[in-house]
Amino acid sequence: MKTASRTITFAVALLTVFISNASAIDSEATKLLKKRNSEFKQEVIKVNEDVYTAVGYSVSTVSMIIGKSGLIIVDTGLDTISAEKVLADFRKISDKPVKAIILTHSHGDHTGGVRVFAGGGKPQIWTRSNFGSEAHPLEQAGLTIQKVRGARQGGFMLPPEKRINNGVAKAYWPKRGGAVFASEKSWKPTHYLSEGPKEN
Repeated sequence: MKTASRTITFAVALLTVFISNASAIDSEATKLLKKRNSEFKQEVIKVNEDVYTAVGYSVSTVSMIIGKSGLIIVDTGLDTISAEKVLADFRKISDKPVKAIILTHSHGDHTGGVRVFAGGGKPQIWTRSNFGSEAHPLEQAGLTIQKVRGARQGGFMLPPEKRINNGVAKAYWPKRGGAVFASEKSWKPTHYLSEGPKEN
C-alpha cells in the first residue's frame, strides 16, 4: 500500500512539474503579442505640419489638428486618466484652445475623455446624426453578443496575469470594467454631421 501511495505521490509531483514547465513556454501567439508591445509605447506622432496622433495612452488613438485660432480633437480616448496624459503631451506642442471635438462613433474608448478636452470651455462637439445608434439594430433584435465580443476582443475578460496587450493596443484596465465601450452621458453633441444628398 505504501508503495502505491508513493508512486501516486511521485506521479502527481512529476505531473505538476511538467505542467508548470509547459505553461512557462510561450506559444507562438504569445510570442507575437509580446513582440507587439513595442508598438504601443506612449508617443505623439507628427502626421504632418498641423496634425498629430497620440498612440499608446489607452486602447484607441486621439488626434489633434492645429487650426489658426484653436485645436480640433478627433476622438478623446478611453477615460479621463488617459485623456489627461494625452492633453498634457498635446500642450507641449500647442497651447491654443480646443475649439471643436469630432467623435467618429459613440464607443466609450473614443468618447471617454470628452470632458478633459472640453475643459472649462464650450467647444463644439461634432458627431454623426445617428450617433449612439451603432448597437440599436442588434439590441432591438434581442442580440447582446456584440457586448461579449467587444469584451473578448479587447481582452477585458482575461485576468491581469494573462493580459499581454489588447492586440491593437497596450493592455489597459479601465475602471469602468464591462462598461468600457459604453458612451458617457455627462455631455451631449452640439453639432451633427449628415450624409448629405445622394447623387443618382
